[in-house]
Amino acid sequence: MRFLFATALLVALAAALGSIPTGMKKALTTNNVPKGYLSSVSLVGTFPMSVLQADQRFFSIPKLPLLVDIHGIGRTTTRYLNDHQLPSFARKHGCAILTPVFPAGIEGPNDIGSFKEMYSDFFRSDLVLLSILGEVGYRWPAIDIDKVYLMGYSAGGQFAHRFLYLHPDRLAAVSIGAPGSVTFLDDLQSWPDGISDFKSIFGTDVDMGKVKEVPIQLVVGNRDRVLHGNPAYWRWLERMLGDEVQEPREVNRLDTVKSLHESWDALGIKAELEIIRGVGHNESNADIYDTMTGFWQATSRNITKIEDRRRVWEYVCGDHGGERQIRYGTLRPTLATPIVTIDDI
Repeated sequence: MRFLFATALLVALAAALGSIPTGMKKALTTNNVPKGYLSSVSLVGTFPMSVLQADQRFFSIPKLPLLVDIHGIGRTTTRYLNDHQLPSFARKHGCAILTPVFPAGIEGPNDIGSFKEMYSDFFRSDLVLLSILGEVGYRWPAIDIDKVYLMGYSAGGQFAHRFLYLHPDRLAAVSIGAPGSVTFLDDLQSWPDGISDFKSIFGTDVDMGKVKEVPIQLVVGNRDRVLHGNPAYWRWLERMLGDEVQEPREVNRLDTVKSLHESWDALGIKAELEIIRGVGHNESNADIYDTMTGFWQATSRNITKIEDRRRVWEYVCGDHGGERQIRYGTLRPTLATPIVTIDDI
């Protein structure tokens, strides 16, 4: 029995999360719709909304861990569409996977990466993610949204480590892959290079104690040394866009990640540094993927038993040995909608 589900792109500004997320007061969920009516209300099938069928009788089972994968500038869907990567990983390890897509063009026609810096004149991407998590938890009560496993590569790595500073209490672990620029915990530099104005922007301080409690992984290829654009390109871009252009990066990703690791270590923040031999900047590289998802396996091993996770979702009619068989879900994108699907098999 196979169901495909789609998750619509969330672009609205996030609001403070309560027991019922904003705009969801009358939402139909797997908690309030009888099993026999799920198809009638479009909670099963292929639809542009967040849906998942779960049997209320099994909500006492430990909640399903949630792995959140943040895209890069290119918003590539390779590892979500490739059944041998994230969908296969979710089936094997018994987890749900959330792959939000942050829109381009928020800050203007040339904006493709404002989401990675968390703060702009128009929205805060960290709050957007929290809003998405609130809706996920409300629609699917058996998914654990309180502490999630976060991973991101390139611009996704920028998002991931800044989200760590802002919301360490929401992270079970974080894997940060090859960010092109990083935020150091430096009181002398302003955001996003440092944190001198962190409180004035975000209304809070970095909770160093909680940051230190989060398992952290840094991943980069040993050949990830190429800078984006040559001097002529940056001069041309400055003539075209003026003040919109950020200063060109002068340090390659490998050295950037090493510097971040050293700065964290000096502050007592422990992180595993994984330098992958023979790899440049390539989010589709199998070694990069295996290293980042492998960190999830290592850090989640003691959370809940895999066999318990695999019993959470979607029971299949018919008894086997006197016990109802349960199957679980994966979230992934589909070519039909450029966002996310959930694939229950």
